[in-house]
Amino acid sequence: MKVLIVIIIVLNSLTALAQEHVVKIMLNGKPALLNTKTGETTFTTNNEVSTTTSTDDSADIIDIHVVDKGDTLYSISQKYGVSMPHIKTINKLTSNTLLVGQVLKIGYATSAKVNNKATWTVAKGDTLYSISKKTGVSVSEIKRLNSLENNTIAIGQLLTLK
Repeated sequence: MKVLIVIIIVLNSLTALAQEHVVKIMLNGKPALLNTKTGETTFTTNNEVSTTTSTDDSADIIDIHVVDKGDTLYSISQKYGVSMPHIKTINKLTSNTLLVGQVLKIGYATSAKVNNKATWTVAKGDTLYSISKKTGVSVSEIKRLNSLENNTIAIGQLLTLK
């Protein structure tokens, strides 16, 4: 009986430690959980995200990109409307070399920056990434809502955010 109790305590401790390495992410516009130790991702519903993660509801939700054959830092930066140095910095990359299957963080969407507007009029200097940071709506979600094939937007263009 004592052995069983010890095993339960050890397993409970391991579960608690594993939860510290789970991050809420948006993968292809869908909520998911990323285990930062193993790189494993699990798609979830919004309800599951809030109930299966550890106690920190203030954790950032991040956009990530899984590197495909032929991807470069430049092509990824163009796809998401972010700079190459930003991608290198946020992922602590020391070179431009990428591996197929590598998981890259693209950006953070913090709840403090959520904008309740349903639309956005593009102004000079706006990029999908800068709009995403200002509104809390991910780049992939803005592209999906507006049927954008790439990151090209024009001054005066009206974008749907909800």
